Amino acid sequence: MQLTHIVSQQSNDAAEKCYTKHNVSPAYDYIQQNILNSLKSVYRGNLKSVLLKEHYRCHPSIIGFCNKKYYNNQLVIMTRDNSHPFKIIETNISGGRDNYNQRQIDETDFYIRNNYAADFTKVGVIAPYRKHVDMLQKQLPAGTEADTIHKFQGREKDIIIFNTVKNNIGTFIDNPNLINVAVSRAVKEFIVVKPAAMDLPHGTNIGDMIRYICYTGNPNETIIKGNICSVFDLLYKEYNKVFTSFLLSNKNIKGSAAEIIIHKLLSEDILLNNTQFSSIDMVREYRLSDLIRDFQPFSQDEIRFIRNNSRIDFLLYNKIDKTPVLAVEVDGVAFHSNKVQYERDSKKNNILKIIGLPLLRLSTDRHQEETKIIESLSVAMGLC
Repeated sequence: MQLTHIVSQQSNDAAEKCYTKHNVSPAYDYIQQNILNSLKSVYRGNLKSVLLKEHYRCHPSIIGFCNKKYYNNQLVIMTRDNSHPFKIIETNISGGRDNYNQRQIDETDFYIRNNYAADFTKVGVIAPYRKHVDMLQKQLPAGTEADTIHKFQGREKDIIIFNTVKNNIGTFIDNPNLINVAVSRAVKEFIVVKPAAMDLPHGTNIGDMIRYICYTGNPNETIIKGNICSVFDLLYKEYNKVFTSFLLSNKNIKGSAAEIIIHKLLSEDILLNNTQFSSIDMVREYRLSDLIRDFQPFSQDEIRFIRNNSRIDFLLYNKIDKTPVLAVEVDGVAFHSNKVQYERDSKKNNILKIIGLPLLRLSTDRHQEETKIIESLSVAMGLC
């Protein structure tokens, strides 16, 4: 029940041509077979095999799932421990996109820093997708290891945190070998990070894993409500009714839904309620051309960009003398991840850097927007 080898597209294409040309027996199919299955296909009953039944690594409840689900209770579990080794961290939004899930990354990072600061090296974080793992490696505290489940095969950690990444159980992430390997990497604790709204159909590997975790302990103690919240959570389907009500009550504010959310946050929660910002006001959709008088420092491409009605989402300025203080851009993940928009954002970043106007970008898949705005505005005003 281990993971098979990963076949690159180049190797896949070459193998298929070879098998077609030379009429190779399915027993030698490099794509579909691993070495063990290939040998069994060739030698059939003449090849004896034995299951290494005695298990000495995992907490008995952890390997107990694998034993019930995948080994028909054939394993002899040699470890002893009466503690409950499971936790489920449920994110309040789905948050998944393009084989990564920023909310799961943030929740994982928060949990590790708050529970394992004494020794981050005890923790391994695993996920089905390389892109998600690459982002984990950039964010997690030093000493924490993160890798794909395939790369973690044959290894172990005292604490394993499994990110489902996806919001729904699909064929790839629900592969039985994948889940078997994922669970059995954990020696003492196994923690799952998943959306609270994830459906758990009976018979799925992830669904049965979650049910087993809850069955072996008190669900009220096992399931942890995620700590990360964002004003942009309104944009997700989990908040459909609240979001519809929000839009209806703010029909007078123009812009995208994300921009309306930040408009409300700035005007009602930050500028109005913080006395240190009493001299600050804001304007929406401010043209770059109205900020710039001298075009000499800019390239021809940047000049064209400025003159092509390019705008800043929010400009915070001193209402006494109209001095620009801070630019705020709202980056919708779906829109700002494409190449054309990335190039436009890079141009705007450089232009604002040249004129010395601080810029804060707020991504719709992140959090702590109010804190970030207050900190950036305080720095821009010289208050800290």
